[in-house]
Amino acid sequence: MNALRRVRCPHCQTVFRVDPAKLERSRGWARCGHCLEPFDTARHALDAAAEPAQRLDFDRLLHTPAPPAPETNAATLPELDQPTVFSPAWEAIPSGNRQQAEGVSDAPPPSSSAHEARREEDAVQRSSFADEPLLSEPPLVPTTFPFERQPRGPSPFALLAVLLLLLAALAQVAYLWRQEWIQRFPQTFSYWERVCQELGCTVSPPVDLQQLVLEHSELIREPAPGRWTLTFALRNRAAYPLPWPTLELTLSDAIGRSLLRRPIPPQEWGATGPYFPPGERVERTLALETFEAGIVGYELRPIAP
Repeated sequence: MNALRRVRCPHCQTVFRVDPAKLERSRGWARCGHCLEPFDTARHALDAAAEPAQRLDFDRLLHTPAPPAPETNAATLPELDQPTVFSPAWEAIPSGNRQQAEGVSDAPPPSSSAHEARREEDAVQRSSFADEPLLSEPPLVPTTFPFERQPRGPSPFALLAVLLLLLAALAQVAYLWRQEWIQRFPQTFSYWERVCQELGCTVSPPVDLQQLVLEHSELIREPAPGRWTLTFALRNRAAYPLPWPTLELTLSDAIGRSLLRRPIPPQEWGATGPYFPPGERVERTLALETFEAGIVGYELRPIAP
């Protein structure tokens, strides 16, 4: 005697207990007694795990023509009208109560009037669901949570602190390179001079020999032997003070050959004050003594101190 097997209808998910001997004529096909749809009980058997696994020969399957599909006429298929339990409820029933649930399958099959009543009830349920109105718009969902904070920009105090640090760094660089700054921008010398008076540092005016012009010079031989008189006029054309220059005197012979070259520092030719004031013109007369013979010409020019 063959054991009963449990199969599930793939259309309405109803589970039945069937006798495999009754399905041999239809090659395992049956008609569901609930939804009246035909299906293959072998493919939808719940007890298929108990059958021994068969090893498929893929080479044989590729060269073997497919068998003709069986006739699925609902009139010739056996009807399964003894449902045991629906699949959603079957999974929720405890194991101890499944025997009691399976016992329902031994009850006599329902009559045709019961089938008609059940179909009418399903139709009423479907119509009630179909008449329910659908949501026209999805519910609004907040994009941010209450505990989330919106990103904020830097505070004004942080920007002010960064600006002050940047200014302090620039001031420090300018202080360390103050002399180079004065040489590049001579007009800022007076400003740096006042700053250094407060900070206790020292600065020197820029050296620009192109702004020093020797307007007049003359070398005169005196009656006394080896005595000479040098007269010159020097002007500062710059708009800023310059350091007092050193004057270089070169004595030459008749063919232009240098006989004597002597630098005259500012202290020797009578410079007064720490710097050469802007736009100032100075005139000086110096008495020189030299016993060099053959002096015919001379050259006087300012050089850096």
